Amino acid sequence: MYTVLGATGTVGAQVTTRLLDAGHRVRAVGRSSERLDALARLGADTAVADTTDQSALATAMRDSDAVFAMQPVDHTAADHLTSQRTMTDAIVRALRESGVPRVVALSSVGAEISSGTGFLVGLHILEQRLAELSGVEVLALRAGWFYDNARSYLPLMQNAGIVADSLDPHVAVPMVATRDIAAAAVDALVGTGWGGGHLSREFLGPVNVDQATVTAALGRAFGIPELRYECLSDDDMVATLVDEAGFSPDVARHHVGMTRAINDGRVVGRRPGTTVLTGPTTIDDYATGLAAAAMATISSPTDHLSR
Repeated sequence: MYTVLGATGTVGAQVTTRLLDAGHRVRAVGRSSERLDALARLGADTAVADTTDQSALATAMRDSDAVFAMQPVDHTAADHLTSQRTMTDAIVRALRESGVPRVVALSSVGAEISSGTGFLVGLHILEQRLAELSGVEVLALRAGWFYDNARSYLPLMQNAGIVADSLDPHVAVPMVATRDIAAAAVDALVGTGWGGGHLSREFLGPVNVDQATVTAALGRAFGIPELRYECLSDDDMVATLVDEAGFSPDVARHHVGMTRAINDGRVVGRRPGTTVLTGPTTIDDYATGLAAAAMATISSPTDHLSR
């Protein structure tokens, strides 16, 4: 039995379906019974558990051969780091209580840095707490920025012909496709293990990619050669996240703290001496697939995604 936390999320859902497709028993854990129903129809056992509920998490993890652990972000939290610490505490205590022998945790490039990296500080805390577990194999997959974040650009592409974020357009960012992360996580969950102990491994795409390249790839894939990138100031990004995405001000500031750390070169990936695992998907591969999925739901790319 393999237990997947965050099983209805972008990565967790793919981990769950890959395990099921390979014939494994899976317990999918999430906060919404409605969203879990789709995984139940595919054959997963399901458990409704909030990430802050140690008892419910421990019950869900019990008798598991391995757990895929991840720490969601509560975008409405008044105090982001307090929220992250509460979730981490519940997850780690549940892992200890349930006696799980192996954990594959979704982390991020930059999680090795203890402060000044916005969202990534929460993942540093997660890794530090997982390191307290004894007698448990722990692999922290330090993933790059998700290509899949480009899905959030589609409304602006449609309505304004732009891609906008607070990442510097010319700073190469470690990026990766979530489908590749899921494949690597499943391999680690069901494999022979790594001889005990705790490991961290960066998991990135073939090359680091800047936002100018992302925008060009999206423009080619969607047939919008004039698509341009607009770099938002930190203040404008915070306001956009609060006003349009429903983030709390503190969570929005932590997002901007992360992009600032990337822009400043503190979060880079592929540092000398770092063990890096590489997924095969390129940004062009991802953009082409995203466009194909989008085009399947609309009548004309020119009508809907061109200026």
